[in-house]
Amino acid sequence: TDITGIYPDELIDEKIIDDHLEDIMNFINYDKNTKSIYLVAHNCDSFDRLFLISSIKKYNETHTEKLDYKHIYYIDTLNLAKKLLPNIKSYSLRSLSHYYNIKSGNHRALSDTICLRELYHHFVREIADHLNKSHKDILNNPDIVYDFIN
Repeated sequence: TDITGIYPDELIDEKIIDDHLEDIMNFINYDKNTKSIYLVAHNCDSFDRLFLISSIKKYNETHTEKLDYKHIYYIDTLNLAKKLLPNIKSYSLRSLSHYYNIKSGNHRALSDTICLRELYHHFVREIADHLNKSHKDILNNPDIVYDFIN
């Protein structure tokens, strides 16, 4: 509640992630024939990625149609920020949004996603300049960003 402003009683009638996993995989265009899917998130290495993998494993235990999480790659904008901006004091989404003069999210899915999208575009422009490539080329090839971080 201190972090998100969401109170437990607001979640009483909400379904758990397992009930939404099929929709989530459809949303990210999950396809068994797809070689790689790239998800962009902020600070996902510490929780979000592990949470999604755990949920997929749990889903696979009860469904005949199995989901493979091994071809999903994560572009963590926290790690990207640390590489591109090594001398700033804070790498929180809020601090980075202030740094780039982006309207900050309020720890709600839509506003944080809009903020993250804008932040990611700033990072892609910086990577494009660094690699002497076009912004569009980097956006269309997230493996370049993934490799840049790693």
